[in-house]
Amino acid sequence: MGARDTAMTLLQEAGRLLPALTKLRRHLHAHPELGFEEYATAALVAARLRRLGLRVRSHVGRTGVVAVLQGASRGPTLAFRACMDALPVTEPRHAPYASRSPGRAHACGHDAQVAILLGAVALLAPRASMLRGRVALIFQPAEELDAGARAMLADGLLQNPRLDAMVGFHGQPELPLGRVGVSPGPVMAAIDTFRLTIEGRGGHGALPHQTADPIVAAAAAVVGLQTVVSRGVDPREAAVVTVGCLRAGETSNVIPPRAELAGTVRALRPAVRRCVEARLRQVVERTCAALGTRARLDYRAMLPPLVNDPRWAARLRQAAAAVLGPRAVVTAAPSMGGDDFSHYLAHVPGCYVWLGERASGRPVRPWHHPAYDVDDRVIPIGAAVLAQVALDFLGDGGPAPRARPR
Repeated sequence: MGARDTAMTLLQEAGRLLPALTKLRRHLHAHPELGFEEYATAALVAARLRRLGLRVRSHVGRTGVVAVLQGASRGPTLAFRACMDALPVTEPRHAPYASRSPGRAHACGHDAQVAILLGAVALLAPRASMLRGRVALIFQPAEELDAGARAMLADGLLQNPRLDAMVGFHGQPELPLGRVGVSPGPVMAAIDTFRLTIEGRGGHGALPHQTADPIVAAAAAVVGLQTVVSRGVDPREAAVVTVGCLRAGETSNVIPPRAELAGTVRALRPAVRRCVEARLRQVVERTCAALGTRARLDYRAMLPPLVNDPRWAARLRQAAAAVLGPRAVVTAAPSMGGDDFSHYLAHVPGCYVWLGERASGRPVRPWHHPAYDVDDRVIPIGAAVLAQVALDFLGDGGPAPRARPR
């Protein structure tokens, strides 16, 4: 049996797991938990992993779970990561498995990530004798808070066991179901945040000449910030500056002493990131000074860009093509969204892959939309692709083992 036959077998086996994995995914969808509150989710994951005979550690990075599938001999360790946390979003009751927790919903597909990774380990566990090395399964908390990866790294994730490579994955609602998007280089943007406090001099709304109006300065700053990218960044590069919050004043006839802005900055390359920060500082400080106010800027670098290792991107493309056929693998355009998987890839080589989930006849809901949901048919596709990657890297992609007796 050749490698292509093995890959097809994986997909067939994953398909047979679909009813159970769909039930699991929908249970998680109905019971979402926010970042660092994933107690029930983590307990369910740990129980499933122990049932498969894996060594499991809980409470890594507060609520994370790490398990290791040991191969037949020594070798490198390949890690897969799935996220567990939900979002503070209220989901409409369209499906029978809709969120039962008001103000919480799996509006980014992390319920499917958990099901996919559990499916992959279910495919790999009976094939452990084919592996030269180990597979680490990382179920991460608090990705939506940009804090889970940091917490797991602080708990020694890369050393226990020592990780040699990592693979991350995410559903992509704009990519058709059955397609896999893989690209070398930058895949997701760096994320920075800023808060700008403008100190002016308040007074009567009828006597503006006696004040230093922070609202006018804030408005001018917002307009000025639109030039940071359009006039400060090479148009062949990608960057975003968005002001998402503006607060000032309490009533109509009083000029307040203070205004506050908050926003986000995205860039794919470190040089562009530095350029945007420098231009942003220059714009807000000089604009506010010109209007007689004082700018106090709190600028924070949150996440580095997520950059795929070219060799690992090639591995993922090869594995996905073996499972789904070459035409199913596409080169995905970079996203200006962010993912704290970038923290891991700053330490170990690896790749982040998109799993297409746009099905014909279903509305396309973007990430974080209240009605976002996952087509469960993506679960066996993702599980088979991940299992194939592990077999390619740690094994020989040889014949499938006999089924274990029940």
